[in-house]
Amino acid sequence: MLEAVRSALHGAATVMRAETSTEAGVSFARSAGLDVGTREIRQIVELPVPESRLAEGAGAPAGVEVLSWSGRCPDDALDDWARLRSRMSAEVPTGELTRTLETADVEAVRRNEQRMSAQGYTLVRSLAREHGDAVGYTEILLSRADPEIVYQDDTFVEERARGRGIGRAMKVANLRQLMTVPESAASRILQTHTEPGNAPMLALNRSFGFDEADVLTVLEGPLG
Repeated sequence: MLEAVRSALHGAATVMRAETSTEAGVSFARSAGLDVGTREIRQIVELPVPESRLAEGAGAPAGVEVLSWSGRCPDDALDDWARLRSRMSAEVPTGELTRTLETADVEAVRRNEQRMSAQGYTLVRSLAREHGDAVGYTEILLSRADPEIVYQDDTFVEERARGRGIGRAMKVANLRQLMTVPESAASRILQTHTEPGNAPMLALNRSFGFDEADVLTVLEGPLG
């Protein structure tokens, strides 16, 4: 398979990236010339998350409102969503991996929505605004064809707004929004990946009942 990938991409790419959750996979990738770029802890929690957990410390801080929806981003939130996605792309830790900045203008957001919908995903999203200024967002991916395992994707709060419970308020709102999607009735597990050094996010996830399952290693090296 490795040689087939190299052959198929010869002349079209110079860098190869691989992911594995086993040490055997890490050893194989290293033998193929790849180096460890970053590691992420995979956390999982059973769905639905009990309302008693969601209610603990729930509620947005004063001056903060959380807007939640499923599917396409509302037109009046599109500029804010695109700006925050670009900030996330620029600030997310990537370790030793080659950083590829995501161009998240409004057209790119709409293209991504169309692509994900065509692949069978419902996007469940929440956006936080403080005194009308967008300061954070979170997103869950639900496969309509295979809804048993749901993926918690990005959660981002601008640095100036961190440490005041905005991330938790968004996650609570988004988990409640998830439960309104009909296919979520068959969802059993929510999983997410978090960089080991991101202690606040790991702790926040644990407060919802997430447990650590394993560690994802991302490796990178020359294609040839």
